[in-house]
Amino acid sequence: MENERIKYLINKYYKGLSTEEEEFELKDLLALADSPEYDAEREILGYYDSCEKIPDPSADFEKRIKAAITEEDSKQVEPTVVMKKVDVVEIENEEEAETITMDTPYNPWKKVIWANIAALFLVAVGSYMFFTNYKKEPKDTFDDPQIAYNETMKILNEVSQKINKGAKPLTEIKKLNTTAQMGITALTNSSIILNENTSLSE
Repeated sequence: MENERIKYLINKYYKGLSTEEEEFELKDLLALADSPEYDAEREILGYYDSCEKIPDPSADFEKRIKAAITEEDSKQVEPTVVMKKVDVVEIENEEEAETITMDTPYNPWKKVIWANIAALFLVAVGSYMFFTNYKKEPKDTFDDPQIAYNETMKILNEVSQKINKGAKPLTEIKKLNTTAQMGITALTNSSIILNENTSLSE
């Protein structure tokens, strides 16, 4: 009976549905039970018990933290830039010239220049390949001219059917256009009549 109650409370605890009283009951039941199968739950609940014993921070805790941060900020020094002086060395013979190396400053524009040169090279190679292949004349795919003519007519017939199918909705637009034109003509005629009547009445 007690084992069933422990399992029920553990299940409820893991689902997050247990009340504070049930958690206290579970702690008490686990303390009384000697079964090693509940060791993990004993450790979890024991850990939470030890967390409850952590004291509250003192009243001046926040002030001490702020003071420590301010003190740390005042210790930090602005980084200084160190410039490297490069001496000019006169070289008397060629052997000495090979052993002397000098530091040169980093130039970010070198990468941009090299990228532009590489892009220009690729464009030149691509253009050459395109135009050399473009000038080649296509080969005939049919040996018999009658078969080539029949295939051409078949393709042109399919294209014509698709164009006619696409042009069918345009007839509706033509009807709309004609109706609109008739309306514009009627409005123009009525405005002419109104203008004539107003000029006669004056």
